[in-house]
Amino acid sequence: MRTLYLVPRMYTVEEVQLILFQVPEDYSSKLEEFWSYVEDKLAVIRERVNHVYRDMVTKGGVEGLGYIKEVDENCYKVIEMLVNSGAQLEATEDATLIAEAESWVSLMKATGLRSAVMDLFKQNLEERNRFIAKAISETVKVDETGVLFIEPTRRVELPEDFKVIKVCPFEPSDYINSLIAKSKA
Repeated sequence: MRTLYLVPRMYTVEEVQLILFQVPEDYSSKLEEFWSYVEDKLAVIRERVNHVYRDMVTKGGVEGLGYIKEVDENCYKVIEMLVNSGAQLEATEDATLIAEAESWVSLMKATGLRSAVMDLFKQNLEERNRFIAKAISETVKVDETGVLFIEPTRRVELPEDFKVIKVCPFEPSDYINSLIAKSKA
C-alpha cells in the first residue's frame, strides 16, 4: 500500500486578490488557522514522509523550495519541515503545461469566458492533473508516503493501491465560494 496525504492548500493572499479583487479582514486569521492545523497534523507523521509535491512546482529539491518560498510562505514552512525531516521535494508539474494554462487564462481575461477557450483550459487542467498523478505514481513506492499540496478545486486520480488521506480543517474552496456569495449579496 502507498499513502498520499492530500492538502487542498489555502489560497495565497495574491490568489484571493485575483479572485475577489480584495482581501477580507479575517483572511490572515483564516490562513493561520488553516496552516497551523495542517502543520500540527503533518508534524506527527513527518518522519514517515518520503516525498512532497506542490502544484506549480516544476523542479524538485532546493530550486523547487525556492519557488515555493517566493509564492506561498505558509505552504513553504510546512514543506520545509517535511524536507528537514528527510522528505524529498519532487518536481510535480510540467512547465510547458503550466505556460499553456497561463496563456489560456490570459486569453480568457482579455476576451471573456468564451466556451471554446474555457474548454481548452479544462483540457489543459486535466493534462496537468494526469501529469501530477504520473509523477506521484512513479516516485512513491510501496510502503512509502507522500504529501501533495494542491489548489483545492483540482482532482488528481491515483492508482487504486494508494490510500489517500485529506488533511485540512476546512475546505478552502468552500470558504472562497462563501466569500464570493457574500460579495454578490
